[in-house]
Amino acid sequence: MRNDTKIDLAIIDPYFPEDKNTDFRAKMILGLIEADPNFKVYNYIFRYRNKVLKRFLKTWFYRFKEGSTKISFLNNVRQRRKSFTEHKKFFTNINSRYEQQILFLNPRKKYEIKIALVIFLNVAYDLLYFLEKNKINFIFFLYPGGGFGINNQESDEKLKRITKSKYFKKVIVSNDLVKDYLIEKNSATQKKLLNKNTKVRLSIRLN
Repeated sequence: MRNDTKIDLAIIDPYFPEDKNTDFRAKMILGLIEADPNFKVYNYIFRYRNKVLKRFLKTWFYRFKEGSTKISFLNNVRQRRKSFTEHKKFFTNINSRYEQQILFLNPRKKYEIKIALVIFLNVAYDLLYFLEKNKINFIFFLYPGGGFGINNQESDEKLKRITKSKYFKKVIVSNDLVKDYLIEKNSATQKKLLNKNTKVRLSIRLN
């Protein structure tokens, strides 16, 4: 029986796969899973709320933990799971070799993932509780947009929270401006920074 919770490499993303996987995020994910069959892609429910920083972000993982909206949560999970199943079927009808690599993240399960990759600041922040709860080391791709902004207080708060996590290992940046900004804000040291052209390999040093 296949074990979907104990793996080496995972990409966790709220949108992949979709009916049209044509944006740069989808192309990046496709490139990674094409290059390495060890990669798994987990889709999850994205229910971001951006006005609760002072009370800490209540993502779907937090709401599930607190049980305050259990019925709403379960209905949303069923609907999102159905949507994921439909999109995956459409995608794997064309790309059948990836069928075993695309999975749905179940918050009820305990995951053992050696390295998780996430794309965009909001997604990394949204997943932080899950990553820390499951003690998953993670690398995130920081691109313009997706919640990231220069000299933006909310963005800086998220960056600080993410990069102070004991499970944060690397951040991949798109240009020198972003790299210099992270160093200036003490959000990441040179050791934690990677260029976007860096290949993510199984042998990557995390410490």
